[in-house]
Amino acid sequence: MYSASYFNEGQELLSGVAAWVVLLSGLGSALGLILYTRFLDGPDAQSAEPGNDGSLLLILIRPFVLALALLLLALHIKIAVIERVEVSGKSMYPTLHNGDLIWIEKLSTGLNVPDLSFPFGPISVTGKIPMYGREWYERGEVVVFRYPGVNEDREDYFIKRIIGLPGDQFEIRNGNVYINRHKIEEGYLPSSIITNPRPSLSQPPVQHPPVELNLLSTEVKYSALYGLGMEGYVPEHTVLVLGDNRDHSRDSRSIGFIPTFYIQGRAFGVQ
Repeated sequence: MYSASYFNEGQELLSGVAAWVVLLSGLGSALGLILYTRFLDGPDAQSAEPGNDGSLLLILIRPFVLALALLLLALHIKIAVIERVEVSGKSMYPTLHNGDLIWIEKLSTGLNVPDLSFPFGPISVTGKIPMYGREWYERGEVVVFRYPGVNEDREDYFIKRIIGLPGDQFEIRNGNVYINRHKIEEGYLPSSIITNPRPSLSQPPVQHPPVELNLLSTEVKYSALYGLGMEGYVPEHTVLVLGDNRDHSRDSRSIGFIPTFYIQGRAFGVQ
């Protein structure tokens, strides 16, 4: 299920066992196209002569092999390369609106490998296979990531903007964001966001230690960012993300830093 400025239910992105679907669909499509061009439609294909059972069989299976190869290729592209999804929610307003169709590029983020252990051995295969070694992301780009909550099996995907990169010093003060002690200009913010409030509106929040409550199995806890007063350093292999519609966004301020492993793709186009 997808929620606020993430995606409508049914728009599945790459995670878990789907990684194997990517690998197998890619290999299957390549094998099918090679088989078709080399043996079914190439110089090695038998001539269609009356009474030639082998030739008749080739004629019958040729369209099925081609269709299967093209289907696997389309599946591979959809899961591992590019996909169009629908935005649900207003946390990225005015950049993205509820119902917008956006394109997600997934190739550069790598493949998620399901957690599989070999029988009778300590070796476990898990993690992310980078497609061409790009680990870091660019500040300001819009990305899709999997919900990094306690229950990692939940199918929630968020779309937010990367504000802080690994190792960055950050501070969120009076509606402004400071990275490495420099205020970043955010022209994409809606006009309703107040970034220069009156003194009466800019008092520091009440500081308190982290609080965790568990009421009837419903877990409620404050984010580490709130406990730190909205400043600190972005840990390695994580990013700080915020929604453009800051007053109506569930982002790093409430769910914490996002491990780069959870990033599923980059948004690059809106329809």
